[in-house]
Amino acid sequence: MLPEIVHLLRHYEYLALIPLVIIEGPIVTIIAGFLTAHGFYNFSAALSVIVLSDLFGDSIYYVLGKWGRLGVIDKWGRFLGITAKRVLTIDKYFERHGAKILFLGKLSVGIGAAILVAAGMANVAYRKFIWINLLATIPKSFVLLVAGFYFGQAYKQFNELLSFAALSIVVLSAMLVVTYFIRKSFYAHIKE
Repeated sequence: MLPEIVHLLRHYEYLALIPLVIIEGPIVTIIAGFLTAHGFYNFSAALSVIVLSDLFGDSIYYVLGKWGRLGVIDKWGRFLGITAKRVLTIDKYFERHGAKILFLGKLSVGIGAAILVAAGMANVAYRKFIWINLLATIPKSFVLLVAGFYFGQAYKQFNELLSFAALSIVVLSAMLVVTYFIRKSFYAHIKE
């Protein structure tokens, strides 16, 4: 999957970032940072596209929770362990701690989508939802993009170091071979 993502990002550039960030934001953001280090993206433009795409994806989860609230509970609630009573508990919890839950959920890995859906189910005001997600998305995306960028820089430096080491080994080997033949020739002339 990774080679396909890299291919899409290199070939379609910013256009590919949008759906890929919506589907798998963190890893795509790191890859975009790596590609930024290699000159494929502008850092500020990539960060802007990533943040907006991530917020769009969060909005999809929110809408799924908001519109599916009653339908999900009635149809699938018993399979998922969701009851009307639990949803009311979630509503109250979001009323008291909604900002903290959303912010920490956005920064977490693995449970973020469930929290975004739960925010929709709890009828959190969309304006509040998007504002808190923006406040969490900007630093998270920035850190992941920078991590990918520095990994890309380290990769370039490591590649240059390997190239230098390989060239040094070739030059040293050639010098040893030349020295060997010069010594052999020199000692052959001394013995004559």
